[in-house]
Amino acid sequence: MCDFLRHSSSMRGPPRSRRRSALNVLLAQHSGEHFAIASHGTALSTLFHHFDPAFGFEDFWALVDRLPFVVRARFQGQDFLEREDLA
Repeated sequence: MCDFLRHSSSMRGPPRSRRRSALNVLLAQHSGEHFAIASHGTALSTLFHHFDPAFGFEDFWALVDRLPFVVRARFQGQDFLEREDLA
């Protein structure tokens, strides 16, 4: 895991696990539907890194100049398919 994710206490353990669990619940309850999630960049970065381990510090740092950061993530069921940066 990237250092920026490993060293932040809010990014380890229970908070990170709760974000993944909440997303899994949304994916299960709204399968095949479109929905939006709003959060701060570090929290979203941990989710992106979970689904795409290639998402690293450089990707996280690039978000600073792209606020608000808008992304479309596609899933099939609970399987991550792709991420498209929109803004």
